[in-house]
Amino acid sequence: MDGEKRQVQWCHVYSRRSTSLRWDLDNSLCLCASCHRWQHENPFEGAHFFVDELGQPTIDRLRLILATPRRTDRMATRLYLQSQLERYTKLEGFS
Repeated sequence: MDGEKRQVQWCHVYSRRSTSLRWDLDNSLCLCASCHRWQHENPFEGAHFFVDELGQPTIDRLRLILATPRRTDRMATRLYLQSQLERYTKLEGFS
């Protein structure tokens, strides 16, 4: 991965089609556009990257959620993401 800082994209470990994981923060990380594209073009090697980056316990938890059908509580997710946005906005000093 080249770690380029421009064109940062939100990347999912498991596809956004998995609604139970779509908004799970452990299921995502930021990658530059070229690294994100590489992940899609090289899924086997990409899987190893995710394990190295996130750790096997996190990957195991995501697999368990993926295997357990459940409905996503969208309101709880929205409130959580809003609180995280406020938190990071304060940390970075944005208005």
